[in-house]
Amino acid sequence: MLGGRFRRAPGELPRDFRHAGAWPMRECREPPGAHPGAYKRGCLPSFEAGVGWKQDEAEERVEAAREEGICYAVKAQNGKAERTIEKKQEMFATMNYREQEVKNGKPFHVGCSSFRHRSHHLSKTKHANIVFLKTHKTASTTVQNILFRFAERHNLTVALPIQACDHQFCYPRAFSSHFVHPHTMPAQVVTSHMRFNRSELQKFMPNDTLYITILREPTAMFESLFSYYNQYCLSFKRVPNGSLETFLADPHRYYRSDEKYSMYAHNTLLFDLGGNKDHNPLDGPYISAFIKEMEEVFSLVMISEYFDESLILLRHLLSWDLEDMLYVKLNMRTPESKFNLSSDLPSKIRKWNALDAKIYDYFNATFWKKLHTFGLNCVQKEVELLREAQDKLVRGCFGGGLPQLRSAAQIKNKELRPWQPSSKVDIVGYDLPSNISRSAASDPCLKLIMPEVQYTHLLLKSQSIRYRKKYPLRTPLVNSARAVRHHIPRSSSRGSAVPPRSILQQPKITSQ
Repeated sequence: MLGGRFRRAPGELPRDFRHAGAWPMRECREPPGAHPGAYKRGCLPSFEAGVGWKQDEAEERVEAAREEGICYAVKAQNGKAERTIEKKQEMFATMNYREQEVKNGKPFHVGCSSFRHRSHHLSKTKHANIVFLKTHKTASTTVQNILFRFAERHNLTVALPIQACDHQFCYPRAFSSHFVHPHTMPAQVVTSHMRFNRSELQKFMPNDTLYITILREPTAMFESLFSYYNQYCLSFKRVPNGSLETFLADPHRYYRSDEKYSMYAHNTLLFDLGGNKDHNPLDGPYISAFIKEMEEVFSLVMISEYFDESLILLRHLLSWDLEDMLYVKLNMRTPESKFNLSSDLPSKIRKWNALDAKIYDYFNATFWKKLHTFGLNCVQKEVELLREAQDKLVRGCFGGGLPQLRSAAQIKNKELRPWQPSSKVDIVGYDLPSNISRSAASDPCLKLIMPEVQYTHLLLKSQSIRYRKKYPLRTPLVNSARAVRHHIPRSSSRGSAVPPRSILQQPKITSQ
């Protein structure tokens, strides 16, 4: 495959899947024997028989045509370029291009080979109507931050919860459109925690909305849930010495399905997706039908363990630029806040959360089939470019160095202090260097590391101001929140043992 750079390659994800394992991490460096200058800011050419770069430093340029998403090499001379494309050892088709200078500091955009046969227009608009089901303890806060920043840059409206729900859509109640703050409507992006309810989302989201979510391996996820919610979930709190091993030795001794926050103690993924966490795990038809419905609803199911690879799939699905996917990790625990799992605990966790395990195993397999369909080598190159651009952005925000994780007490800027679930768990965050003042220039850096709660409140404030300017005669902010509060369904109260309608019982999406 010849070197090139990413371009936006829109469209639905392929449904032709195969399972595969992970590839090892690689450094992004110029291959031996590469022409000087062929490797520029992440361009990764490979050299095979009959394919290479001619020595003409005065005229030669690396060019990237924003066209179908093909990995290619470009040779430019006298204002024209001859593009050579390799596909399965076949060389075909050349064309002329006007030479363009590659701007220093801008990451290349390399397209994947699976898009060669797609005839999308070069100027395909970035997709903006998105519902991201934010699942618990799956790196979903980092995805949410990416979506928040994208929405702000493009002046999109993010649906946010009413004041009675705080920063979540009245979770764990089944989502209702009444939970959405009226000042954040009509919405284009939904990304706060909720218990999924598609029919309610369809009441206000456009027909072309893309639904995405993220899953995490049940063993790691449950360990994180047990640690994070140990003082909130009574099923965890009653365990002697807060021992995960003790809980897993006899989960039914401590678990009560009808208690407040019981969803954190059993099949949390299934619950977030709208299913019945206490359903019989031996009921194969139930979980098979649930998974089938998920496939019809969600255009992409990301996998937390392969976060960067997931972002590459998301980038192509949404027709976004690589720069739109940059991030830093948020809402992380200190190593001291994590449990060391003995060799027998993973199997016990998966048995206790058998429905979650079946969902994860299925979508992890299909995730790798999608990567194979896209082309592992090409996706890996995009990942390398993503990390390179990310490193540059972060160093620019932190005075040339990498950010240091800090406890909440060490962070001077209260806008950047992460919420702490209990005294037994330390959630770390970041602080901008003291020599960087709050200004328009530093604002993107501030948003990059801003925790979920503060960012949600900031967005609500800015969108409310915009709403009142646009509709000055409408109902005031406080009264609107109070009026909506009375419509919260009483049948789906916190801790209810009766689940709301699952996605299996809701009408299918008519248009995506």
